[in-house]
Amino acid sequence: MKNTFFLIFALSSFTAYTQQKHLTVYTEDSDIRHQIYVGSSFPLRVQAGYEFQYKRLQIGVFAGFTPKKYQNFVIEFLRSIQSSYRDELTYIKVMADPKFQYGGELKFNIGRNISIGGTAQTFNGTITDTPKKMVEGILPEEAVNIALLADYSAEAKNAYENKQVEAVMNTIMAGPTIEKTFWLNANETIFIKAKVAYWFLVKREYDLNTTDFSTLEQLGVETFKPRFVNKLEKISTQLQAPSFGLELGISF
Repeated sequence: MKNTFFLIFALSSFTAYTQQKHLTVYTEDSDIRHQIYVGSSFPLRVQAGYEFQYKRLQIGVFAGFTPKKYQNFVIEFLRSIQSSYRDELTYIKVMADPKFQYGGELKFNIGRNISIGGTAQTFNGTITDTPKKMVEGILPEEAVNIALLADYSAEAKNAYENKQVEAVMNTIMAGPTIEKTFWLNANETIFIKAKVAYWFLVKREYDLNTTDFSTLEQLGVETFKPRFVNKLEKISTQLQAPSFGLELGISF
């Protein structure tokens, strides 16, 4: 009987301790918290992410992809700013395929489940087309002269009109962000986050890749590559966009 009483007392004490611990782990000012979520930040990405919180400091990473419709919205937004490159941006809008995206966030919880901070992510895409169509789409002012150069040999003309070139556009965007967390249960383990951000272009890299070009054909590509890359840099100089997002996740 004495042992039974001791066992019941020990279990009761352990239960009371764990309940108290459970109530304190998920308070807003807890020292450590982990969050896993899925969500969408229109118009930049659909993503899954992880966030680590120590006291009020929050560090997050995410990975996802940009749907074609999302990418088109960003390009259309850029067209409204870069009116002098509307035709070139129309070509990019039609031909560009978005790539896998990733990024991170650094925020500070200011109370009332509101966090402010900064965020950065890649915003990449590729265009695969013939050199002729790519020049006509991105470098229309050079199209006639480059076509004349290609006419000097049947090999060059065939490559210019029929072979495939891949234009790679790798950019990094960053900006301020603010978010509000809404807890869906009493012990704060399931949440929805609403967030807004404004993104600016902070880094860009462009390149042209070829696969089955001969040495002479590759030399022809290299002649217009600097002008092509320079034009893309001019077009994307003012790349920016607001974003609005929702995330659903668990906290532990």
